[in-house]
Amino acid sequence: MLFEKLRGAEVDNLTKKQEIIAQIEVLATEKVNAHGQWKSQIDKVEALRTAFFAAGKVPYEVNEST
Repeated sequence: MLFEKLRGAEVDNLTKKQEIIAQIEVLATEKVNAHGQWKSQIDKVEALRTAFFAAGKVPYEVNEST
């Protein structure tokens, strides 16, 4: 029972991390020309990076791919 509960939490964390990765990929496609825009993009990526690491553990089988 405990194992299943932990596994469920890891799967939820995987979903969160995949959503964050998708957001970063969208940011990577945006055209940036000015210094202020670069700074804004960096801040957004840093916030997403922090959220990614705060999301928690994922299943062992997919740990390397995330």
